[in-house]
Amino acid sequence: MREFAQGALKQMDLYPAVNRTELVSLPDDLFQKLSNSLTVLMLNNNKLNNLPSLLLKSLQSLKILDLSKNKLTSIPEDAFQDLIHLEKLILQRNGIVELQNGIFRGLGKLKMLYLQNNKLKVIPGNTFEDLVSLETLHLQNNFITTLPAELFAHQQKLQKLYLSNNQLTFLPEGIFLKLPNLQQISLYDNHLRSLSIHIFGPMLVKDLWLYDNMLTQLEENVFSNLTRMRLLVLSRNQISHIAPGAFNGLNELEEISLHTNRLTTLDERVFRGLPNLVKISLENNKIQYIPEKLLDGITHLHQLELQNNSLSSLPKTFLDMLTKIDSVILNENPWKCDHDIVPLRNWMKKYSEKVKNVTSVVCFSPLHLTNISIISLPFSNVFHMSTFTPEDDLTVLVGKGELIAGSLGTHLIITAGNKKDD
Repeated sequence: MREFAQGALKQMDLYPAVNRTELVSLPDDLFQKLSNSLTVLMLNNNKLNNLPSLLLKSLQSLKILDLSKNKLTSIPEDAFQDLIHLEKLILQRNGIVELQNGIFRGLGKLKMLYLQNNKLKVIPGNTFEDLVSLETLHLQNNFITTLPAELFAHQQKLQKLYLSNNQLTFLPEGIFLKLPNLQQISLYDNHLRSLSIHIFGPMLVKDLWLYDNMLTQLEENVFSNLTRMRLLVLSRNQISHIAPGAFNGLNELEEISLHTNRLTTLDERVFRGLPNLVKISLENNKIQYIPEKLLDGITHLHQLELQNNSLSSLPKTFLDMLTKIDSVILNENPWKCDHDIVPLRNWMKKYSEKVKNVTSVVCFSPLHLTNISIISLPFSNVFHMSTFTPEDDLTVLVGKGELIAGSLGTHLIITAGNKKDD
C-alpha cells in the first residue's frame, strides 16, 4: 500500500496537485500546515479507496476540490463539513454507491457538484438541503431508479441539471417545480414511462432531451410551464398517442423531434400554437395518414421529415402548406400510385428542389409500378385505367407514347381524359 508523506507538500504552492499516482490512502494530518492558504486541491487520477474524516478538516479556505477518477465507494458523513468556502466539488468517476445523510452539510457556497459516473442507486431526499447556491449538478451515468419529490426543493439557483443515463422509471409530481433558474436539463436514456403535468414548473429551460426512454403517450399541458423552450427531443420512445394540447405553452418552440416512436395517427391540432416551428421530425413511425390542416398556422417551417412511415398519399391541402419549406423527406413510404397520388406527384414536379433524394420517392403499389419514381409518372391529373393481356411481348405506352413497362402478362394502360370534377 502506497501512502503520501506530509513532507512531500513542502515545496508546493497554493494549488497542490497530488494526482496520477498509485496512492491508495492519505494520512489524516497531511494538509495541516497549508490550512490558511490552500484554495485548490487536486487529488484526481489516483487509486484512493477511502477518504479520512479528518483529512480536509483544516482546509477552510478551499474553493476547489477534485477527487475524481479514484476508487472511492463511500465518503464519511463529515468529510466536507468544514469546507465552508468550497465552490466546486468533483467526485465523478469513482465507485460511490451511496451518499451519507448530511454529507454536504455546511456547503452553502458550493456552486458546482460533479457526481456522474458513479454507482449511485438512491439519493436521500435531504441530500442537497444545504446546497442553496448550487448552479450545476451532474448526476448522469449512475444507476438511480427513483428521485424523492423534495430532492431539489432548495436549489433556487440551479441552472444545469444532468440526469441522463440512469434507470429512472418515473418522475414524482413536483420534482422540478421549484427550479425557476434552470436552463439545461437532461433526462435522456432512462426508463421513463410517463410524464405528469405537475412535473415541470416555470423555468428557463430552452432544450429538453427525453429521447431513449419508454414513454407511451403525452398528456395535455405536460410541458405548459416550459414557455422558453426552443428544442424538444422525444425520439426513440414508444409514443403511440399525443393528446391535442400536449405542446400547449411552447410558443417559442423551434424544433420538435418525434422520430422512431409508434405513432400511427396524428390529431390535426397537435402542433397548434407552435408558430415558430422550423423543423418537425416524424420519421420512423407508422403514420398512415397526414391531416390536411396539420401545419395550419406554422408559417416558418424549413424542414419536415416523414420518411419510413406508412403513408400511401398526401392530401393536396397539406401539400399547399409546404410551398415555403426548404426540405421535405418522403422516401421509404408505401406510396400507392393511383388517383390519390396525383397531388403529391404534381407538387414534387413543381418543387422538386425541396424534396430530398426526389427520385428515391417511388411507388410501392400497384405491383407493375413498384419502384417507379413518382416524379417520373407521366399521367395527368385525370386519367383512366384499364388492363389487357397481350398475346406477345408488348410495350405499354402512356399518353403520347411514353414508356412505362414491357413484359409478358397483364399491363396497365393509362390514357389522358377530359378534365372533370374530382
